[in-house]
Amino acid sequence: MDRGKLRTRYRTVVIGAGQAGLSAGYHLLRRGMRPWVDFVMLDANDGPGEAWRDRWDSLTFGKAHHLHPLPDFELATPDPTEPASAVVSRYYGEYEQHMGLPVYRSGPVVSVSRKGTGSAAGFEVELADGTGLQATTVINATGTWSNPFWPSYRGMNTFTGLQVHTRNFTGVQQFANRRTLVVGGGASATQFIVQLDAAGIDTLWSTRTPPRWRDFASTRDWGMEVERR
Repeated sequence: MDRGKLRTRYRTVVIGAGQAGLSAGYHLLRRGMRPWVDFVMLDANDGPGEAWRDRWDSLTFGKAHHLHPLPDFELATPDPTEPASAVVSRYYGEYEQHMGLPVYRSGPVVSVSRKGTGSAAGFEVELADGTGLQATTVINATGTWSNPFWPSYRGMNTFTGLQVHTRNFTGVQQFANRRTLVVGGGASATQFIVQLDAAGIDTLWSTRTPPRWRDFASTRDWGMEVERR
């Protein structure tokens, strides 16, 4: 972060400095836009890594979903036993430095509002520290991690036990001596169940439909086909 370089008006403001934000910054550079002059990137965190910074330590890189390399910057072969949060944060930080991306860290964006009409139309971006930026265009690269979907269910507001979304999971120690229900049939849910069981925690599992176990080779093509379906 370099507040001394911050201007009040930009051609483009990128909100978010994760995979999408960093990739957007790369392509803005390729199109001749000057960092800190024509565009700036905003990150709510105090360091590189975006949402990966909040992943639990037991989620090692070898257990995480595949991370696609950023443009023109190979990931190499990280230690699969190292926490994914550390691997990705380091990789994103190196990318910022290597590409010279203008990342400004000052807390979250408070609001984005339209300003002006016609050829003078644009946006006003208000930051948590009170800074106001003007932009002709805004790229929203914030993702969903900081605003996860938490479905409503009967009794959730009166239940007095611990309720934790994947976003707030830090480790099985949160559930020591607690009978625990894991809701969902995705990868995170199955990983939680394995860890909770290994820690001797009485665990129940709830899914909409019976789990369907498959024996397959986890290849790139198979993953793309899952996403297409």
